[in-house]
Amino acid sequence: MNMNGLRSRTSGAAGAARKSAGSVARGARSVTRRARGSADDGVHGVMSLLPVARAQADELAEHIPEIVDHARAGAFETRRTLEAMPEPTLKELAVGSISLAAGLYVAGAPRLVVLAAIAPGVLAAGTIATRRPGHALR
Repeated sequence: MNMNGLRSRTSGAAGAARKSAGSVARGARSVTRRARGSADDGVHGVMSLLPVARAQADELAEHIPEIVDHARAGAFETRRTLEAMPEPTLKELAVGSISLAAGLYVAGAPRLVVLAAIAPGVLAAGTIATRRPGHALR
């Protein structure tokens, strides 16, 4: 093989590599433009949602006093109901609730479910613990 044949093959391979590299660069620029356009669209979409979110937050803020009042009334009613229960009933409630929560935890239930199961037991146990000796039913 002579040198001229080798040069022509080398220059042909180099030309093909340059064409391929140019094609890849054009493709990368196109992808970059599309990604930039998508990011701009996303930012625009988020910005258009901000007034809606603000309005919803304002509406929620108006109802917070009512929510707190209902929660407070529910807590006082629960306390009165628990205080009126005899101690054996409270103990059964506490043991049953805590046992159920332990079983759910061991079984892999979601934490919120376990919390919901243990809450009555904790309230009943708290009522037992804070009772004065000689508590008389009202």
